[in-house]
Amino acid sequence: MTQTARSAALHDAVTDFIRRGGPPSEFDTLALAVHEHQRHTIRAVGAYSAARPARGDGFLAISPLPIAAFKLTDLHDAAHPVVRTFESSGTSKAAKSRSHFSDRGLALMKAAIDAAAERHLFPDGRQSRVLVLAPPPEVAPGLIMAWGMRRLVDEYGLAGSDFFIGKSGLDVPRLLQVLRASSAYGVPVTLIGASFGFVHLLDSLTASGVRLRSAPGSQSLDAGGFKGRSRVVERSALHHAIRETFGIARSWNLLGLTEHASQFYDRPERDSKGHLRPGLIKADCPWTRTRVLDPATLLPAAPGETGLIAHWDLANVERPLAVLTDDLGVTRDGGYEILGRVSDADAKGCSISLDDVLARGAAPRARASK
Repeated sequence: MTQTARSAALHDAVTDFIRRGGPPSEFDTLALAVHEHQRHTIRAVGAYSAARPARGDGFLAISPLPIAAFKLTDLHDAAHPVVRTFESSGTSKAAKSRSHFSDRGLALMKAAIDAAAERHLFPDGRQSRVLVLAPPPEVAPGLIMAWGMRRLVDEYGLAGSDFFIGKSGLDVPRLLQVLRASSAYGVPVTLIGASFGFVHLLDSLTASGVRLRSAPGSQSLDAGGFKGRSRVVERSALHHAIRETFGIARSWNLLGLTEHASQFYDRPERDSKGHLRPGLIKADCPWTRTRVLDPATLLPAAPGETGLIAHWDLANVERPLAVLTDDLGVTRDGGYEILGRVSDADAKGCSISLDDVLARGAAPRARASK
């Protein structure tokens, strides 16, 4: 079988697994198959795995590539043409992570977005008016979050769903008009945006004395956190402000990374009435695995011990499946909690330490494709 045919077969197998689920042993089998393919098709993965032999069983036999590698070289399977490139946020002086997707890769990401959304935001065929506090992909083509939010609008949004940030910024009057109309007609809303974007909106509405009461079944989803921001707001305080200002009791947080096709939600729980609500920690979907690793050994840290978060994501067939992030976390109650990030100095040192390994197998970085 050619590498192109093998890549296509892996895309199909992972898509099927995402849609139907499966036992942990099947995850391990697929993860090892994807990694073996990537050892031959992504040269940096081959070089790094050769430098760090397997130290665990199942998916843990795959050494996660430090996230800084995405800033140093292009990491993608060249078997399928790149049709879309996403970039991480950052200053013009800082190197940015880039993730490349083919048509097959985008279709696989759609499957992961849909399956995760149906497990958390829209169970049992539920829909709502999806209102996005972010620019649409047409305005921000390199922002992976905008692409994912477009998918939620198109697939789960009722009439009136839309994006509310354009080239001139957030259209607050139009947003309030839609929110008030939704409340008046009893239409539930799903308010989605970057965490820091919510803070700006809430500050503005609070200063103006605006308070709304959203229809039953409404929810919010804030994505990301406050990396590089001058102001940090505790998650509980943010969700309290959302409840007070919009009358929304169910608030989710999503961890999304430019380097991953999958998203990482709060673990859903059932309240005393059996209603689904966000939990306080994150947990994996069937097609992802997350572990908190001891920074010194890169082996799983003991429960309660702070370490670096690593993700193994089957939807990353075209990019490194296993990624060691610069997020700090701790294992709790069968899930994990994100505590913050390593310092910029530590991250820079990690980038420098990768140079020698990546130089053995990295391709020159390509120009970004939109």
